[in-house]
Amino acid sequence: MKLTERLKPAASKTNIPQLVSELLESVTIIHKFHLKSKSYAEHKALQKFYEGIGDLADTLFETSAWQNNSIEIPAPTINDVTPVNYLIKLATFVEQVRLATTYSDLQNQMDEVKTLIFSTLYKLNNLK
Repeated sequence: MKLTERLKPAASKTNIPQLVSELLESVTIIHKFHLKSKSYAEHKALQKFYEGIGDLADTLFETSAWQNNSIEIPAPTINDVTPVNYLIKLATFVEQVRLATTYSDLQNQMDEVKTLIFSTLYKLNNLK
């Protein structure tokens, strides 16, 4: 299955607080993959991801909380045993939330998140 096929939205409604929760959790999950990596290229690609995703999550939360008057962050639910599969699941969730969002500024911020995810996936798959 191609990555673009995996990014089609699910029928269930998703929300930005859940996305922020997943992005914040991804810092820890990807950092753990980074520490276990035996490949220098993978090690560096994962490092760039976990160093950048926290700021993107923070900006997304602040923008969303301002517009929706919400500060609740639910528990994260995404996990996997490999960095590539985990990031694909995360990208899929980001796209689901993006498609359900009408604010263009929030959509743009989610596009930045996807850019970081796709850049990391490229490095993981092609720089070995």
